[in-house]
Amino acid sequence: MTDKFKHRAINLEVVPFPVRIKAEWNQLIQLLSHLISNAVKHSHVGDLVTLQLTQPSGWTIN
Repeated sequence: MTDKFKHRAINLEVVPFPVRIKAEWNQLIQLLSHLISNAVKHSHVGDLVTLQLTQPSGWTIN
């Protein structure tokens, strides 16, 4: 996945504690790839793409 997006600046913001995610690995990678692809497609070339993960009230939200 890193080769696909190496031409863009991507920032990953995560909470400072472990987050549990119940998902199949391949589906999780596909989800992340789609999120980043859409962000890259709908932003300007020089824009920083930020992927943020938070977990309020015990639920993981991206």
